Amino acid sequence: AAAAAGDAGPFQTPFLVAVGAWALSTAALGPTLPAYAADLTPADQRGLGLAAFRSAGDVGFVVAPLALGFVADASSTPVALAALAASAATSAVVFGVLNERKA
Repeated sequence: AAAAAGDAGPFQTPFLVAVGAWALSTAALGPTLPAYAADLTPADQRGLGLAAFRSAGDVGFVVAPLALGFVADASSTPVALAALAASAATSAVVFGVLNERKA
């Protein structure tokens, strides 16, 4: 009955803060990532570059939940979440290394 009334218990405030942070980060990254991809693409191939960028994101939205579901089923949810965190951290490091500015 409490859940039906909108009370999520002790996790309601942290959940709402996390959702707010996620929304702000999505709003900030939404326009910046395609602009960055466009900057890296030669002008005569910009359409293809943005299409490849968008397609990669769409594939990720399909494949990642399936893969993490398989990991969670094969092991546990904490292991799947750790795999997700490791994947995100690895992606950030690779991005940073590949895009290091030369002085």
